[in-house]
Formats: sequence, C-alpha cells, structure tokens
Amino acid sequence: MIQYIVQPGDTLYSISLKFRTTVSDLMEINPISGTEGIHPGQILDIPLPARNSGHLSAALPPPCQSVRVLSGLLLLLSADKPVYQPGDTVSLSLWIANLTNHTIPLDYNTSQRYDFQLDFPSGQTLWQWSDDKSFAQIISSFPFSPDQSIRFEEQFALPLSFPSKIDSLHVLGWNTSRQASQVKLHLMIRITGS
Repeated sequence: MIQYIVQPGDTLYSISLKFRTTVSDLMEINPISGTEGIHPGQILDIPLPARNSGHLSAALPPPCQSVRVLSGLLLLLSADKPVYQPGDTVSLSLWIANLTNHTIPLDYNTSQRYDFQLDFPSGQTLWQWSDDKSFAQIISSFPFSPDQSIRFEEQFALPLSFPSKIDSLHVLGWNTSRQASQVKLHLMIRITGS
C-alpha cells in the first residue's frame, strides 16, 4: 500500500488507471462514498500492483519500507531486513517505475544515477555510497518508458562496534535525476547488540 497526494485535475478514474487498480477498490480502501469527490491535497491509500502482474513481478523489492509517487514515478526504498547487528551487511534497494502511459525523460548532470546513505540518529553520516566514487560530468537524458522500471542495489558492511546508545540508523536513498533528486526516501533500521 502506498499513499498518493491528489493533484489538480485528478479523478478516481484517472488515479485508478495510473496505478492499475479500480475505482471501486479505491473507494473501498479510502473513506469515499459515491456522492463525495476527491480534492487536490487529499491523501489516498493506493494498493501496489500485484506481484504476479507481468512486468512488475520481478521488479518489486523485498519488504517495501519507504514509498513515494512523484509526477508518475514510483520510488521505493527497502532494506533486506529491519534489524541488524554490528558487522552485518545491509542490502539496500532503490526501485523506480514509470506509472504513466507516456515516456518521462530523466535528466542527469553527471553519470551518477542514484545514491544511498546511512546516518546516525545525530545526523552524522556513517556511510554514503557515492563518497569514494568518481562520476563523469556529462549532461544526459534517459527516456524512461511507460511500464519501465529500474532497480539499483548496494551493500554496506556495518562496523563491528558502534558508539554507546546507538540503537538505530537512518537510511536514505534517492535518484539523482533533476526530476527526482529533491525526494530522498527515508527509513529506519534498528541496531541490536552494540
């Protein structure tokens, strides 16, 4: 289940088409009666496409923990599990899908396409995937077709010990295109035994 913010001009029908669901499902999940309409700014719960619905089946990440829809782009950030111990490897996944029926150009200022970051609760960064990387300074546009999805995955080995009283980490993931870079998906993972 994801949440969608109703945009000007949206109807239940147009939203159902965008997310491959039905108007009746939207009305059942959300407190909407046949006489009520929807309005811009309203938040609707939207069921995710079924795992066995063709092209999406292999692309959905393991337990989805942070989801955002931005101008027809579905962005999902997940970690392979919610609880880790010092020394464990954290596997992260950022999945992007075009939910529209038209091509969305994704514009990049460098060859970097995504980034991941782990922060302490204080805000201090423990790890950022791009820190030890170099990226070509190339302006490019990637035509992101309807029903297309991209999945980026990285792993990070947690240190064997943490400063005292560290029981969680903030996980951030984002696409670096101009269209999506302002949206950093966020989730929390717990640390035990530190």
